Amino acid sequence: MFRNMNCNRKNNKNIKKEGSGFILLEILITIALIGIVFFVLLDIGFLAMNNWSVAKRELVADSLIKEELEALRGFRDKTKWNVDGLGLVNTGQDNPYYLVNNQGKWTLVSGEEIIEIFKRKIIFENVSRTGGKIDDVYNPANNDPDTKKVTVTVKWPEKSLSVVSYLTNWKND
Repeated sequence: MFRNMNCNRKNNKNIKKEGSGFILLEILITIALIGIVFFVLLDIGFLAMNNWSVAKRELVADSLIKEELEALRGFRDKTKWNVDGLGLVNTGQDNPYYLVNNQGKWTLVSGEEIIEIFKRKIIFENVSRTGGKIDDVYNPANNDPDTKKVTVTVKWPEKSLSVVSYLTNWKND
């Protein structure tokens, strides 16, 4: 019987040695999993920061477009269409403009405006109407001299945004 106990003790020692290697393996797997989770969370954080940066730039671009459209309406309202206003602007992609406020009065300037990383421009196009509706494609035979199609575009290195609007000679001057 005494011999039997010694055998059991030997077996128990062998079991402990085999179990200690298994614990080391569990620790390594746990460290690897923690590392993977850490890197995944870090990647999610960087992605969130990047998305915030893109959203912030889009918000700034949207504000710049709205600002330019409001300034353009102010310019239209303070000028005479065919004397010093929108009736005299050059049209087409080759003729970009932007607005400058000189002592409370808006002035159209040729070219693109640069605001930090953003470039802003206004493109004017003539409009034609058939049956009172604005035509999708301009037709000089149906020219509407009292309406201009206005496209305000803001570009930055990653993207660009544009808004199309129509301005009319509502004062008929």
